[in-house]
Amino acid sequence: MTQDPNPHDFKLERLKFVLQQIDRSNERFHKYMTFFQGIAVAIVGAGAAVFASWNRLGLSIDASRALIRGLEGLLVIIAGFVCVSVLAGIASWIDYRREEVRLLGEVVRHGYRKPPSLRNVWRWHETYLLAFLILTVTVMIVFVESIIVPLIC
Repeated sequence: MTQDPNPHDFKLERLKFVLQQIDRSNERFHKYMTFFQGIAVAIVGAGAAVFASWNRLGLSIDASRALIRGLEGLLVIIAGFVCVSVLAGIASWIDYRREEVRLLGEVVRHGYRKPPSLRNVWRWHETYLLAFLILTVTVMIVFVESIIVPLIC
């Protein structure tokens, strides 16, 4: 005859799992940031190489501008991917935090921990990453379109 599992032990194990998932969510955020930094440096380097050597390589003006704008578009796509991934991570984090609050309310006491609130969005490092990405990509587009592209003539 098997013994029924202890509900308290099950909730404790589930709480451990939820806390691990919250930690992994934070780790993924840092991976996204590292990914963007690496790709952005490569894209900027490729753009600088095209700009510095387009004439010497015998590229036409149109081809040089197309390459620069293609790299610019690639940067936008990569930044968009990272932004969407971070937003998905935030949604997952909120779900896991709500489950954490529910479990702690059942195991410890109701109200032991407050549920997540969007009022605290200004305290989340993800908010600043998203703002940084959007600002960086916008500044780069303005710079490339207003200064770099006109110099290729």
